[in-house]
Amino acid sequence: LMTNLSAASCGTSQSSSLHHGGRSRSFVWYRSSKACQSHNPMPLLVALHCYGCPHSWGLTTFKHFVDELGWLLLVPHGTGVRLASWNAESCCGTALSEGVDDIGFIHKLLSTASADPSVRQDAIFLTGWSNGGYMTTHIIGSLNV
Repeated sequence: LMTNLSAASCGTSQSSSLHHGGRSRSFVWYRSSKACQSHNPMPLLVALHCYGCPHSWGLTTFKHFVDELGWLLLVPHGTGVRLASWNAESCCGTALSEGVDDIGFIHKLLSTASADPSVRQDAIFLTGWSNGGYMTTHIIGSLNV
């Protein structure tokens, strides 16, 4: 696991992984060039892909947005080789059928990211498309706020 996310190269994506629930879980971290120029913590956008979509969906979809705003981007990868999915409790694929702890994975990933000094604690945003949208709602429902 890359524990110092702010050490990632500016303007490029960096793949990493962490171990959770007996699985190696991967994610991509992206620091916009503007974020690298700032000496202040920056907002973080976490993007969850749809069922069957590659995790690169989040990078290609939101890279321009975070570049423009100078934000940070975190794109986790669901479970499954050919058709990656999230266990959003009512949907989908391998993640659901194997009872994968995606809530725990995302919480662990958010905990790791929020501990990084480059991440603004009061500005962590979560979004998703299709199965990723269901997972976003499931995660928000699991928060103790």
